[in-house]
Amino acid sequence: MINTLKQWKEQYALKLPVVEDDNEHDKEILITYYLAYLALLEPKELKKESISNVQTILDYILEQTIQAFNSANLFCGSYNVCEFLEGLAKMVVNDAFLIYIISREGIYELFIEKFLLFNAICESTTLNTMICSSLYTIIWSISFQPEYSMKLKSTDKLISTVEQRVKNESNDEYALEMKRVAKGILFNLDCLQMDAQATAVDPNGDDNRIKVMISYAHRDITFCEKIVAKLQKYFQGDIWVDFNKLSVSHEDDWEDIAKAISQCDVILMIVTENYCSSKSCRREVIHADKRNKRMIPIYQGNDY
Repeated sequence: MINTLKQWKEQYALKLPVVEDDNEHDKEILITYYLAYLALLEPKELKKESISNVQTILDYILEQTIQAFNSANLFCGSYNVCEFLEGLAKMVVNDAFLIYIISREGIYELFIEKFLLFNAICESTTLNTMICSSLYTIIWSISFQPEYSMKLKSTDKLISTVEQRVKNESNDEYALEMKRVAKGILFNLDCLQMDAQATAVDPNGDDNRIKVMISYAHRDITFCEKIVAKLQKYFQGDIWVDFNKLSVSHEDDWEDIAKAISQCDVILMIVTENYCSSKSCRREVIHADKRNKRMIPIYQGNDY
């Protein structure tokens, strides 16, 4: 699909406007193209894209985002700010593009300002909830960056806001996702300590057996299940993987996953495109690295 979109772009390139043009119809076409491009861009394609090409798109989307935030109805043309933020949230998985975005004058401050604002009014409308959720994703990505993590940590209002989100008991889909991301932010900022929590001891466990924890992206669960089946057949140690050890496996099991990492001897990482683009997996690697755990990567895919 992304190649088809590019072919269309090349065919009609001369008809598309530059950013400064006043033709509103052509601007709408350009915005639609850029949003579709971001929606279709997968990690594999993202790695192959030229920096200059993506930066052109980011520049344009950022301008529309600012205009949408400044409008009374949160729209810029036919699109609301949430649609621009969703595109940006997808791009900040890539560190190079994230740094490019937040290095632009006033953009980091804009994200923090709107993050605090929409947290306060998050539940008032569905649109506000969606905006808040996208901003959480962006702030989580920023919190992985050492040069910005200290700035986030020193913003007391932001920390208290995120801590309140962790305590939210709503079962709404967006609320649960924001709670999961909030935990990730606090962990990256060293405001959420896992090792101090009590750890349940398996009465049937054998302390002399090698303990292996498997770290994988949930989108690769089928491949992971095959790996686990093979290990169980030939390996005599203890294998910890969420879908076997937890009653219901989902991405909000961070406390249990962190304990498993702390207690294991070896971590097997199933490294795929999905793994490399997952902030949850990145958090697991950071947690393991801080504890000097031995990590063995299993590469899957033509690019690994």
